[in-house]
Order: sequence, then C-alpha cells, then structure tokens
Amino acid sequence: MPWDFARHFADGLYRASAEAAAARGRLILGERVRTLRSERGESQRGLAARAGVDRVSIARIEAGHQLPRYRTMVALAEALGVPLDRLLVG
Repeated sequence: MPWDFARHFADGLYRASAEAAAARGRLILGERVRTLRSERGESQRGLAARAGVDRVSIARIEAGHQLPRYRTMVALAEALGVPLDRLLVG
C-alpha cells in the first residue's frame, strides 16, 4: 500500500492539504479551458460538440468541480487547437 494512500486516511492535516491542492489544480485547469475557449469565441455547447463531451461536463470542468479523464483532456485540447501540455502547464 502506498504511504500517501495510508497517510491520507490516517492524518487529517495531510488529507486536508492534499484535498486543497487537488481543488486548486481543478480550478487552474478549469480556468485554462475557459480562457482558451473564450479566446476563440467558442460557447460551452460548441466546445462540447467539437470535443464529443456533454456541455454540463464542460461547465463542471470550468468551475473546478470535475477533473476530466485523460481522453477528455486530449479531446478538449484537440477541439481548442492547442497541445495537451498547454492545458496542463500554464
């Protein structure tokens, strides 16, 4: 069992810190998607259709409530016309 997995459940401070870091990461990714989409004048519905995902998923990603799967990130990058690393790295 990985130590961080066990620590997540045994150490409340570590859990809070890890969850806060994950939330920040989701917000940052969502902001990048929103910014790239807005720069192109694209609606959430249009981006969703071009990426082959649901519009609600786009809204949840942009709000930082959902972390997309790898395939979804690849599809979003392709639909936005950017390399995948542009979504992942600022």
